Amino acid sequence: MDARELDEVVALERELLEPVVRGCRQRLEALLDEDFTEVGASGRSWTRASVVEALLAERAAGPAPLDDVRAVALGEEVVLVTYLSDRPTRPVRRSSVWHRRDRAWRLRHHQGTPLPPPPDRGGAA
Repeated sequence: MDARELDEVVALERELLEPVVRGCRQRLEALLDEDFTEVGASGRSWTRASVVEALLAERAAGPAPLDDVRAVALGEEVVLVTYLSDRPTRPVRRSSVWHRRDRAWRLRHHQGTPLPPPPDRGGAA
């Protein structure tokens, strides 16, 4: 797998964070695999249907900034994307497993793990 393919998968991950995509059932269903699962930052388990409904109901102003984005091929048809999403409430370490089905990349699994708040260092900065 070449860098172009890895970049394509990262672009799809970023696309899923766009409010216009999160509000479009047709695009969400095209990007999420039929067997999609998620373990959210809350610890809740999600199915494709429950994620689609939640995203359609969401009223996000814009995507969260992403840091430390990495894509690694796990095989010819599988890519792992990891990144840090820095939401105002708390940063979350995220990982997504994408696989190619019928010549199209689809998100198969997503995991969000909240990071602990930074330690209170006390004193003046």
